[in-house]
Amino acid sequence: MKNIKIFLVAFLAVLSVGCENEDKIALQVQNLETGAFLRTIEVVSGGYDFLNLDTAEFSVIVEESDAQDGEELESMDVYVAYRDGNGDDDVSEVFVKSISASEFTTGENGLPRYNLKVTAQESLSALGVDEADLVPGDQFRFRLAVNLTNGATYTAQNSGGNLSGLFFSSPFRYNVTVGCPLEDDQFTGQYKVTLVEGFDQPFGDFTSAEFTANVSASTSTKRQVDIAWLSNYGFGVTLQFEFVCTEVSVIRNSTGIGCGGSIAFGQGAVAATPFDIDDDSSFTLKFQDFVDDGGCGVSPYNVELKFEKQ
Repeated sequence: MKNIKIFLVAFLAVLSVGCENEDKIALQVQNLETGAFLRTIEVVSGGYDFLNLDTAEFSVIVEESDAQDGEELESMDVYVAYRDGNGDDDVSEVFVKSISASEFTTGENGLPRYNLKVTAQESLSALGVDEADLVPGDQFRFRLAVNLTNGATYTAQNSGGNLSGLFFSSPFRYNVTVGCPLEDDQFTGQYKVTLVEGFDQPFGDFTSAEFTANVSASTSTKRQVDIAWLSNYGFGVTLQFEFVCTEVSVIRNSTGIGCGGSIAFGQGAVAATPFDIDDDSSFTLKFQDFVDDGGCGVSPYNVELKFEKQ
């Protein structure tokens, strides 16, 4: 336990320095000699509206960076795979389209930017999936790849851990769920959060027993809240969850903290929780912590949080 504690405290120190020195991080990126990455500027529309599939689209603004400030960009390829919510009819990844460098514009950072849009109909056509087979909870899993003029290609598999995650919001991947978009003010604002299940675990309670927090919208179906994770340490992490028409589920979060690996929490083996889309006065999240134990030897355990609007 002592070694684990030292590791976690050391991570906090590094993270604190990183957050306070974003300019230094940017300088390190400018010194890159090889490679390329995409930065997510804004997810404009992160889901496909189940009730309006004819007009539904996925839209994200991305910014490309390479050793020559975007001068090496040749094109960006878009791929998509389909995950059937019932797990019966998944479709492997297929190519959707390619965006040439000439279609990018120059952003405020002096780097190439592009507002990628992929309609539900484009995705269905590329995958060969029938619209009639879609149900809420199905997912379209997008992957982007950057092609450079020197023939190199960079994507999720070879972009590098730091560039593709912690600092740059550059996953190269986006999961677009078929759901029912919420109004901007639904399931947002101040909520009292009560820990119902998740007490007395190896590193303490999952979070504080009761607290008030602000729930904010990240997309038309996703919400997030900042919590103090693991009561013995009080790490600040963001809990993200998605409302899909009749059920709400927690999005997997790899915390970057662990015992040689990265502990993650997420839906795990627990079923998504029913909710009433017309009543945001309260809702409940049921999920699991330690779905990946990060090398700490801790089994997944169930967590339940109750949210009551204030």
